[in-house]
Amino acid sequence: MRTRQTIDRYMYRQPALTMQAVGVAADDAPLHENALRWSGVLCRADEPSLKPPGGSENHRVILPSEVIRKRLGDLIGMPVNVDPEGYTDHLKSHPIGTILSAALRGKDVVVSGVLHAKYWPKEVATINANKNQLCMSYEIGSCAVEDDRAPVWTLKDFRFQGAAVLLKSAAAYGAKTSIAASTSRPDCWTPAMRRLRAEGRRLAEWG
Repeated sequence: MRTRQTIDRYMYRQPALTMQAVGVAADDAPLHENALRWSGVLCRADEPSLKPPGGSENHRVILPSEVIRKRLGDLIGMPVNVDPEGYTDHLKSHPIGTILSAALRGKDVVVSGVLHAKYWPKEVATINANKNQLCMSYEIGSCAVEDDRAPVWTLKDFRFQGAAVLLKSAAAYGAKTSIAASTSRPDCWTPAMRRLRAEGRRLAEWG
């Protein structure tokens, strides 16, 4: 019971039918030299992409909001990758961050998490210096198309598998998506982390 209460305390809840969110609350995310906070708009619900995403056989696609709500949980713990040669493509072998929360706010799929700045200092510095030119791009799999003969594909199901940071000119949703990396000092504990550390010490003393 105690464990369940601890888990519930740090999870988002769904306040209304127009929004669903899962993951670690922003203020409770780690913050240290290898965990620089970031957030961004990953894609738009119920709108055709501005250009065909990879693997769509040159079709623009629509991600329905009801499917997004069902699959938001897929994003938690998934990697964020970059192609440092030009930020124009996904490079799954180059993960520089982790998604910790995801929410559907209106039509925006908003994600946040941490970038591993100690392991990938050049990439994280590039993102921080070029935020206005960069955006998020989703990675999905297990896609089911409503009508593969339609000029714009509506996906009746899919699974989120991760995300990438791209130039806006290279992303399926272009300027409709975004990324913002924090410039806060990365050497402090969040209130939630302090509480957990204190609780851990008390449990150690009891033992």
